[in-house]
Amino acid sequence: KCVSSHIHLIAEEMAVFFYVNHSARRDPRVTQREKKWLAEQEAFVNTMLEVYESLEVAPVSQARGLLLDNSETLQELDMLRTRIDGVKVGRDRQSEDARNGRRRKNVHLVFDAMVLQNDWTIPMVPQNQHIVFVDNLPIDMEEADLFDFYSRCGAVQSVKIFNQREELDPGPLSAKNRREQRLKQRQSMSRNRHRWKRPRTPVYAQINFASREGHDAAVESPLRIFGMVVRKHPMRSIRADDITSLFLEDIPEGMYSLDVEHKLSQLLHPEIYVCLDVGQHDFAEPSSCEIKFPSFQIAYHAYQKLQDLDIEGASLHWMRTPQDAMKYWTREYSFET
Repeated sequence: KCVSSHIHLIAEEMAVFFYVNHSARRDPRVTQREKKWLAEQEAFVNTMLEVYESLEVAPVSQARGLLLDNSETLQELDMLRTRIDGVKVGRDRQSEDARNGRRRKNVHLVFDAMVLQNDWTIPMVPQNQHIVFVDNLPIDMEEADLFDFYSRCGAVQSVKIFNQREELDPGPLSAKNRREQRLKQRQSMSRNRHRWKRPRTPVYAQINFASREGHDAAVESPLRIFGMVVRKHPMRSIRADDITSLFLEDIPEGMYSLDVEHKLSQLLHPEIYVCLDVGQHDFAEPSSCEIKFPSFQIAYHAYQKLQDLDIEGASLHWMRTPQDAMKYWTREYSFET
């Protein structure tokens, strides 16, 4: 009598537990409540991830001002941004008479990637329902260990780790060094409590699962919000569909925004044109930039083509490298102290 009004909520689970073959239709009230719960859960997860991002990403320093004139490059860029039907995508350049402001150095720029062909079929790319990215890895994480950890979710086809700098790693710290480091980190946290941000190492990975089931298990809400803890590192899972940007870093001095836009658009032509976002200076000297794509599939296609990018010393990543990356690579910062 105590449970008669609520037995429908657990009837299916009880039947499975007692190995009873049940052919009855599932109670529609359960289905309706389950859909509502899943929708609210997804909204909560997205809100938490937005909070994480706001705590993690440093303020972007953008260059302000208008353009100088470089007629030859501008003419070629106009050609690269023209679709087959003659329509130009992106923003129009302002004339030399309208220029003002000063150029800035070491800025982080934002580019928008625009598809030029409406009927373009994206070449074969891995199924995004099988790909999971994982951030905040220990700096000495090995692919075999990551393979073992995530094989609990399902069969793993391949693992690739990015942004490791083994040449900078001094190796595991002694007990004395760990105590000294723990004290320094506490003092640093005490000084910077008013501007705390979520710590994240620069090392991340891409995991390709053999099936959709493995992918779905790896991106369940607890693993997306709190992560899998390995050696005190909460390694968060990120769905491939949520990765729609590429980050070009370590751009050498002497390159202008216009040069970067030109080189990117040349490599991605004729399918994609990369346009500098509004409000940024074409002749600023960037140290890094973000390229935003309409989808992961297009970003993946661009990632493959941009492996041939001719910018000496520059590196291409799926995630932006934290500003304090060097302190992690050299073990000045650590989660394990």
